Amino acid sequence: MGSRLRLGHVLRRGVTLLLLAVLVLSWASNTGTASATGTSSKNVVPLMLARANHTGTLYVVGSVPCPRSLCLRLYRAYDTVESTIDPDPTFTKVTLPPVRAIAGRATGSLLGLVFASAFIGYALVGSSQAQLLYATFDGATTWHKVKIPTGDSIEGLTATGDHLYALFSNCTKRKRGCVDFQLDHSTLSARTWSGATIPFTSFDEGYSAGTIGAYGENVFFCEQSKSAPLLFTSHNGGVTFTKSVHAKLVSVSGCDLTAVSTKEVWAECPTGMLASFYFSSDAGRTWTWHPLVRREYSNTGGGFFATAGYDFAYLDSGNTPRNIYRLNVGARRVHAIGELACPAVDSAVFMSVFHAYAICDTNGTTTRLVRTIDGGTTWQRVTTW
Repeated sequence: MGSRLRLGHVLRRGVTLLLLAVLVLSWASNTGTASATGTSSKNVVPLMLARANHTGTLYVVGSVPCPRSLCLRLYRAYDTVESTIDPDPTFTKVTLPPVRAIAGRATGSLLGLVFASAFIGYALVGSSQAQLLYATFDGATTWHKVKIPTGDSIEGLTATGDHLYALFSNCTKRKRGCVDFQLDHSTLSARTWSGATIPFTSFDEGYSAGTIGAYGENVFFCEQSKSAPLLFTSHNGGVTFTKSVHAKLVSVSGCDLTAVSTKEVWAECPTGMLASFYFSSDAGRTWTWHPLVRREYSNTGGGFFATAGYDFAYLDSGNTPRNIYRLNVGARRVHAIGELACPAVDSAVFMSVFHAYAICDTNGTTTRLVRTIDGGTTWQRVTTW
């Protein structure tokens, strides 16, 4: 399973988060050195979560009160992932690359973070699209700008333990939408990029292609064309792709794919206000609809879907009672296991089957970082970070 980012989702959440931030603080620049923190969570507005791939390392972006125009902080924590009795982890303040304030977006020009390991990560920076890419190789102590193809923007980025996969587009001469889409790969150094041109048929402004799913050398990518859903699959690290049509993967914007092994792949397919979920156990050759819950799942209902390792996935059905469901893929069972009393979850990551973190937005006035160590049965606020 790779850490990944789809920029369209980030941009849509930004407006809501900004409204919250304006109510509680002024913002300033994001400079800072790595040091242990004991800051009360009352002073931090959590905005973004990023797990470092298969590790127990978590990164959290938050804003804090200060007298300038934009004030972001990045914190790193290690979660023990298996313990059911451990206290909240200790958060360490690290650094972010240069970012600037943008009206209407709580995280400014920071569009997303993707980590390939506990210490190797990438920051996407830009206005409406990511035109800049920064890399860290020391756990966000320092960041370095890395080169991307001239004139290109990054529509999506996925990292595995060995590879980076990026969807590039060139929008410099566009009349309607972007052109010259390229799904490229690189080593984790991000020094050179190469790949295959994908024949997109309806890709416009980043909203008709889903997130890239990758596990090792296997890469999966879905596009909703005008005629049929298309799946692109690579088994050689993105050097070549095969194209196939899968009628089940109907989506208004391309299904978001999550590879949890070389063969097992999840597809979350938005169909407007609702979403459908499909699972493949044969590297995308066939897909099966999974009735995660009896009720419909709404994209705008405030919930989330997240994988938890090889054999489990979780779904929060939104602002309803007993809304946390655990899917055991191997046993083909779904259990309603608990409740997260949160009207809207802005971001959620599962570190293991038992441990997870979520950014809970309570009625648009307060956000808090919450955590479960019993597989979603109960959730507690992280009080010091």
